Amino acid sequence: MNALDPGPTDSGWIDDTLHDHLVPFFPHGRVGTPEDTARFVAFLMGPDGAWVNGQHLHVDGGFAGR
Repeated sequence: MNALDPGPTDSGWIDDTLHDHLVPFFPHGRVGTPEDTARFVAFLMGPDGAWVNGQHLHVDGGFAGR
């Protein structure tokens, strides 16, 4: 079993003020989306992710605002 930490993800709850505050903490210059997380989950569930087990994965685009 793995644990996934997507970091701040804009699924509709982030207002403009919070968005503008968060963007500088991401090296890619944008906040994560549900699709970003979904692509990684699809990888984990597929054959290429079969050997990833027992991990706490930070799939957060390099978010540095911790």
